[in-house]
Amino acid sequence: MKNNNSERQSIIEQLQLLSEDLLSDEVTKFTDEALETVLDLVNNILEKERSGIDKMFESISQTLRYIPTFFILAITNKYIDPAIAARITAKLPLKQTISIAKGLSADYLGDAAVFMPTNLAYSILCALPRKNGKLLLRYMFLSHPMKVLDIFSNATKDLFKLEDAPDAFLKIPRKNLSVQRLCTLDEFIKYKK
Repeated sequence: MKNNNSERQSIIEQLQLLSEDLLSDEVTKFTDEALETVLDLVNNILEKERSGIDKMFESISQTLRYIPTFFILAITNKYIDPAIAARITAKLPLKQTISIAKGLSADYLGDAAVFMPTNLAYSILCALPRKNGKLLLRYMFLSHPMKVLDIFSNATKDLFKLEDAPDAFLKIPRKNLSVQRLCTLDEFIKYKK
């Protein structure tokens, strides 16, 4: 079954969201059927890898609700990998997440944000104190530019003005960016001070 161009673009955008990097030229040249097959394969692998783990993260998040924030901060940087922290964070109330996030370094938060659903990373960025948000963005512009483009896909004008995007970020190769990422990059360029 042939896909129309918007369905093809949607599949490419889904694959890009699952990747920390741009898709290669070879992948973007796949036939519609091959792209669908790759997306299905990736989703099946992720589902298999994540099965059963969600219950564990739910249990951990329930336990964390009763542990003081200062103790959580003491163990988080030392013992909890950012990828695991992201999965736990998805199960916590936003208020508790922000309370913890304010005490974490920008690089730890940025590395965790890569593994968070985009809407959660956006909510955290919006809720952080301005100083913390700026530090987080400075780190992510350089270390995780694709995730920044995803997080800002539905951002308000004020959020684009939070931190000036560095030139290196603004010069991301546009060739294989999805339509959404291109639009977001153009917004950053528009609000460059």
